[in-house]
Amino acid sequence: MPVILQNNELDIGMRLAKPVIRDRTVLLPSGKELNEADIDTLRRSFPRGSIHILDPVLDDLVCFQDVTRDRKVAATTRRRLLRAMSGVREKFSSRVALGGMDLRGVHEPWRSSRSTSTTTPMRRP
Repeated sequence: MPVILQNNELDIGMRLAKPVIRDRTVLLPSGKELNEADIDTLRRSFPRGSIHILDPVLDDLVCFQDVTRDRKVAATTRRRLLRAMSGVREKFSSRVALGGMDLRGVHEPWRSSRSTSTTTPMRRP
């Protein structure tokens, strides 16, 4: 299980759990043991970046489940929901105009409540 560290927490000898990629180019491959030059490059290229580092102690103690597929499914589901909600929003916004709509169903409950009301209606001055 990788540990996520800030660039200022990196030490020589740590191993990358994931490749470091910039503009679709692999700068450092996964499994690479970091040296001083690598750490300096990471700090200059990604001043506020986080790096996934292998933790051999945790990996020896605990068997972690790979959640990569779950994350991909969650991202796909999120994209599909956003697309569906966008479609609903478009359909709603196109039907917001009240011109030509039959609003009798909306007024009926209001009229019936006025006819059964026991209070005297207020008159406008």
